[in-house]
Amino acid sequence: MMTCRLTRLVTLLLLLAAGPVLAAERSVTIGFGIVAGAAPVDCATPAAALGRPAVAAGLRDARVYVHDLALIDAAGKAWPVMLDETLWQHDGVALIDAEDATGACREGTPETNTRVTGRVDDGAGAGPWRLAFTLGVPQRLNHTATDLAPPPLDLAAMGWGWQAGRKYVKLELVPEGGVARPDGGRAGTWFLHLGATGCTGNPVTGEIVSCDRPNRPGVVTAPFDPARARVVLDLAVLFAATDLTRDQGGAVGCMSAPDDADCAAVFERLGLAGGVATAFRVVAK
Repeated sequence: MMTCRLTRLVTLLLLLAAGPVLAAERSVTIGFGIVAGAAPVDCATPAAALGRPAVAAGLRDARVYVHDLALIDAAGKAWPVMLDETLWQHDGVALIDAEDATGACREGTPETNTRVTGRVDDGAGAGPWRLAFTLGVPQRLNHTATDLAPPPLDLAAMGWGWQAGRKYVKLELVPEGGVARPDGGRAGTWFLHLGATGCTGNPVTGEIVSCDRPNRPGVVTAPFDPARARVVLDLAVLFAATDLTRDQGGAVGCMSAPDDADCAAVFERLGLAGGVATAFRVVAK
């Protein structure tokens, strides 16, 4: 009897030392993609008509960082998705990569990633849920050197020279006929690079970096079931009010400058103007 009591006591002490017992978890996989209306878009399949006026446009790059993913239940409660540690995910950040280094995407990487994997508390129920996430890289991980960072934060192509930040959204399009510049010249590519701007502080010397415009919009989708649906970035919606054949000044396209006239329309559709991020929607798998 004494032996049984001692065994139970030791077991109890071990459990207390291990910390609180966590609720059961289950795996969840969330699919992402890039489309133009009802049609898929990739390096080999250009969009038939984008922008206003509509123009055929090929894809040159398509990569997006996301973090702070959560499932929102019918009662409005958020259930955080704890991301797995993989080559595409680290410390709660995931990279969605829809380019494959073919065609006009030749400066990209052959590997692609169009899903996020993780775990969610079983208390989230059976759904359907809405998915909440934030575009970009959180402040604590953003201003670091790509050559010293773990994947997927180690890509030089996603780095930005300004305060060692990163491009949160990197979309590069090749419109048919090119892009007319205000000075009479022409460019071959229309760029959308979303990142933090108005930053001060040098991370190389250990200074704390702060940015006037973090440019990390939050996205909340319509109800969906991850097993049957995925979340897509719809380029037809994103560029619905943008003339991809003409640049209005500054960097070609939108490089997140607050005074760039080409940024206002896409910022609005990404949810940076205080409204809903209409460029993201739910579609069947």
